[in-house]
Amino acid sequence: MGFAQLLHRRNAEQLDDDGRLLLSEVIAGGTTLATLIRNLLEFSELGRAQRQPGPVSLDALMQKVRARLAAPLAARYAALMVDTLPVVEGDAVMLEQALVNLVDNALKFQPGATPTVQVRAEAANGFVEIEVIDRGIGIAPSHLPQVLEGFRRLHKAEDYPGTGLGLALCRKVARLHGGELLARSAPGSGSTFILRLPLMRASTT
Repeated sequence: MGFAQLLHRRNAEQLDDDGRLLLSEVIAGGTTLATLIRNLLEFSELGRAQRQPGPVSLDALMQKVRARLAAPLAARYAALMVDTLPVVEGDAVMLEQALVNLVDNALKFQPGATPTVQVRAEAANGFVEIEVIDRGIGIAPSHLPQVLEGFRRLHKAEDYPGTGLGLALCRKVARLHGGELLARSAPGSGSTFILRLPLMRASTT
């Protein structure tokens, strides 16, 4: 991919339209493959990485998520609305990556200008359910198990870029924390992905 990019910068003007198109396809294919490899590494590392559990302020974590997604949020004139969130028990690095993926997904599947993503939480029975809500294209309920598995796509990459591993990574993070990733959706009505995590246990000392 590096040599193809170099060729494009130095010699693109010497190629005809077909040559430039083929070279662009090489670069696009290499970029997609590099993203897939990176996502696979992140996914496989989750199974081997040593968790560092502790109290995690989801309010503070969402500030980091907002900073990491500042560029796509600004480019789309998107609104990220975050309610007050609780403290949970978990690994801050893993949870941050899961929330980045969920918010990024919510942006990706909202065509048009000024998308809106809402993040809110409800606590019950020692768990908190963090809901990431979009107003996008939605998913047929029969397809929800498929999108949570990983390595499955419902759309062409040129329409909605990605590798199909983001939600699988989120699900793995949830399960490593003793929780689960759930979803509600319908075509044309947006989607809600729910990260279910254990609340921070009160100290007994």
